[in-house]
Amino acid sequence: MQSIFNLTFKETTFEDFVELVDALTACSSHKRKSEIVSNFVHQGPGGSLHNETALVLKLLLPGISARIYNVKDKQLVNYFSDILMVSREAMLEDLEKGDVAMTLCKFFQRSGHIRPASRGTVLLKTIDAWLDELAEASGGDQCTDVLRKCSKLLTADEFTVFIRLIKKDLRISAGAKNILCGLDPNAYEAFQASRDLELVVKKLRERGFSNRASTSSSDARPKLSRNLSISIKLSTPVLPMLAEPCRSAEMALEKGHKGGGLLVEIKYDGERLQLHKKGAHFSYFSRSLKAVPDHKVEHLKEFIPKAFPSANDLIIDSEVLLLDTQTKRPLPFGTLGVHKRTAFKDATVCLFVFDCLYFNGRSLLTE
Repeated sequence: MQSIFNLTFKETTFEDFVELVDALTACSSHKRKSEIVSNFVHQGPGGSLHNETALVLKLLLPGISARIYNVKDKQLVNYFSDILMVSREAMLEDLEKGDVAMTLCKFFQRSGHIRPASRGTVLLKTIDAWLDELAEASGGDQCTDVLRKCSKLLTADEFTVFIRLIKKDLRISAGAKNILCGLDPNAYEAFQASRDLELVVKKLRERGFSNRASTSSSDARPKLSRNLSISIKLSTPVLPMLAEPCRSAEMALEKGHKGGGLLVEIKYDGERLQLHKKGAHFSYFSRSLKAVPDHKVEHLKEFIPKAFPSANDLIIDSEVLLLDTQTKRPLPFGTLGVHKRTAFKDATVCLFVFDCLYFNGRSLLTE
């Protein structure tokens, strides 16, 4: 399949990236989305990975970034009503349609104070640096200064995608698995273990990569002889295995191995917790891989060494919930909050461990 992009031997511009986003948005097939990503990143010498592949993937998957902007829709409206010198009330009325990026772009194009650039000139690495600046900005004035600087250099289409990057939703209907399959069939599994896109790309460069997600013989490339071996890193969250609801027992049985059995366990409705122990250092991550508030987990340091006496290094997957000490039954979901918990005098926080991902230097992800 012929590429619709032309990036070879040059730095990626934000305009290039916006074209990629547009192509992914216009496509409904997940397989085709992977092919589009593959075409974009395999444009280095001899069809190798483009030198900014990791950056492209990082921005295609804004939800995995640790950057926190602390900017909600109405705050963006406030900032841009000042930047563009347009009516805040009119912007808020348009925002009721539900898409802040489209609202801001509409008023960006109408503004007589700052006009969209006529052509794209900004490099993708510059966009990444701007997002860092926005994440590090302290207070509304600094945020406004960063956003004003960016707006002066972006086209209308670039502006829309830039706002979507801030909102961490490009609206391309493609998750990490779809995107990374365009890199290599093993890339998603490697990313699950490491959460490090640069490391995944580095490993692929070192060991070669399989072809695009295309089935045509003209695009065929040699496949990897073995899976990418990227180990788990302690204190770096691992993408969690999530449950899939089944409509019936028969549906559940169909998903099992033919001729084999199923292991059934109780699903506790608490708050997902991934716990990392490295010697005496503990890290805790939520289902969304964000750090867990101290008041929910501070007591665990005392009990984990007792529960796992031989574990120096450990990663476990678990649920935290409140247990009634009189009835020995779990209390409803949502009672773990620091204020709600005080209403239950005969209750204690419990950790229900259901999976071990790493133990004393050994990854157990595939065992």
